[in-house]
Amino acid sequence: MLKGMIRTGAIKRLCFEKDVVLVMSDDEQRALRLSLEDRDQLAVDSIIGAIEYFRRKVLKPGKWDPELGASINTYFLGACAFGFQAAFRKWSAQRKAQLRQYGYGMLADTAWSHLAEAIDPATAAANGDTLRRIFSEAQPEARLICGLILRDLSQQEIGDRLGMTTRAVEGHMRRLRVTVRRMIRRGQIDHARSPRTVKDHSA
Repeated sequence: MLKGMIRTGAIKRLCFEKDVVLVMSDDEQRALRLSLEDRDQLAVDSIIGAIEYFRRKVLKPGKWDPELGASINTYFLGACAFGFQAAFRKWSAQRKAQLRQYGYGMLADTAWSHLAEAIDPATAAANGDTLRRIFSEAQPEARLICGLILRDLSQQEIGDRLGMTTRAVEGHMRRLRVTVRRMIRRGQIDHARSPRTVKDHSA
């Protein structure tokens, strides 16, 4: 249930209802919607924090009484809001620190200008416009991953640098491939000129 609330953003409503201050940007909500690994970790960390909060603030003072009708699940879910607050703040700070050093948050055109410097000149000449269009549609994490791929880093090395699991890196590149296929269907890029290097690197 908690993982589902994190994925949909319903966790923000739960925190509001419990008077728990939670400041989550649209970018962070998008990242959590896309990343199963981050949702799993946040859910686990939230529950660990919630257990201590529930024991100290609810069970010891005797605030939960099964005779009054509210289930322990209802009470514990409220405790998860407090656990999530602390877990989210830690996750957010770590994520920003790890991604910022690689240019996360740059405008697409600015990020592309940095990436273009790492592309083989022959590839850039043949496919530069197509690559730029794909890059402009990519999610920010995928842009960073593409840049690190072009610097010959492995998925494990990329994950280590960006604070992601290898599975998360693969997930971002899988979504980029979906974006490329969608752009081809819409006629935004020419399938005949769709660069093989994008497919190879994102595999």
